[in-house]
Amino acid sequence: MQALESKLNAAAQSHAALQADYDSEKARVAELQQSISAQEQSIAEAQARHAGELEALEARLAERIDYYRTALEGSEPDRAAQLAGLTQQAETEHEALEQAEKALAQAQDELAQARDASQATEAELTAKLEEAKTQAQAQAAALVAAEESHAGAMSEARGKIFSLDEALNGARAELGALQEKLNLTAADLNAKLEKSQEALAAQRAEMDAAVLAAAEEKQALEAQIEEAKGRVAALEETLAEQKAKLEKKESVLTSTKAELTAALAAAAEQKLALESQIEAAQGRSDELEQTLAAERSRAAADRQASEQTLDSVRGLYTRFAELGGKKTDRGMLLSLAEEDLRFASGMAVLPAGELPSLDRIAALLSGYPELSAFIEGHTDSAGPEEINLEMSKARADAVKQALIERGVAPERLTSEGAGESRPIAENATAAGRRQNRRVEVYVVQRAD
Repeated sequence: MQALESKLNAAAQSHAALQADYDSEKARVAELQQSISAQEQSIAEAQARHAGELEALEARLAERIDYYRTALEGSEPDRAAQLAGLTQQAETEHEALEQAEKALAQAQDELAQARDASQATEAELTAKLEEAKTQAQAQAAALVAAEESHAGAMSEARGKIFSLDEALNGARAELGALQEKLNLTAADLNAKLEKSQEALAAQRAEMDAAVLAAAEEKQALEAQIEEAKGRVAALEETLAEQKAKLEKKESVLTSTKAELTAALAAAAEQKLALESQIEAAQGRSDELEQTLAAERSRAAADRQASEQTLDSVRGLYTRFAELGGKKTDRGMLLSLAEEDLRFASGMAVLPAGELPSLDRIAALLSGYPELSAFIEGHTDSAGPEEINLEMSKARADAVKQALIERGVAPERLTSEGAGESRPIAENATAAGRRQNRRVEVYVVQRAD
């Protein structure tokens, strides 16, 4: 009986140890679930943040490309070439951003797969742990039932033994009474003795049957205990297998987490590289914008100056046309005939009063400070050549002085006499000689 109780105590201790292992594994599973949830939340937040930053960079880069295309449209060929290079670079950076975004999406897919696998493993492990718990509870119930059954049998056996003791005491009392009646007749004594022996034999047989039944019940209980031990051992083996699988899953999960961390670190490095490239492109773009703005300002100033110059030239040509000017290799020629200047014959003195031709030439030179005039006097062939040369020079000087008196700066005027060396008509006729007697004013751009 003590051996049976020892086995029952050992089975109870084994069940308690199994329950403790089960509770420990369940706690580890809960901790693992919390760790996985925290890691998933951290990874999701990092992915969301990286995705938002990539989208913002992509939007700014696309906006910058559109702006450069619009701002530089219609520029000169070299500016167009710069814009094309910048646009190509920006598009290359955009493609790099798309590749980074694809890599991030792939990492997210891998994370989702790992999370699904982890959840499936967790569900499987939870189911097996629940099954093990159910088996342990069933075994515990069986052990409790066996203990209760054994306790009942022991109580019944003790009751039977107590009854047998009481019967034995009664037999002993009867034997005393028989001894007291020893002097009775032998037949009566033998009869009573035989009766007592029969009763005692019956009682002994009953007691032996009770002891045999108790022994058989003990064997049955021992068999049940052995069976329970077998189930406990199987449960322990199953629990060990599940523990090994859980450790393997934890190793896989740790490896997956390391791979995801490395992928996120690589994505972060690539993002930093792209940000550096974007900043460099932004710097080059700003420099190009500044250069373009300066060139546009210069172009606007040049265009304004050109327009002003063109307006001035147009006005100048209009004035030249009004003065009967003619374009020559020496400048714009304003020819003053003898009747325009009204020199007296053989004289180089201009008459007093208004001279409209000189007034118009003086007004022209005053309106265009960038112009200067070269005055050249001419004569016909009548008379000595030396005198004609002096006369042409004197008349040219007289015209120069008249222009100075009309407000033209002296340094803008030069004069020279050509004499009869450059006739424009035949000197054989009076009309031809009259044409040759002239003063020519060549208007040219001043040399700085």
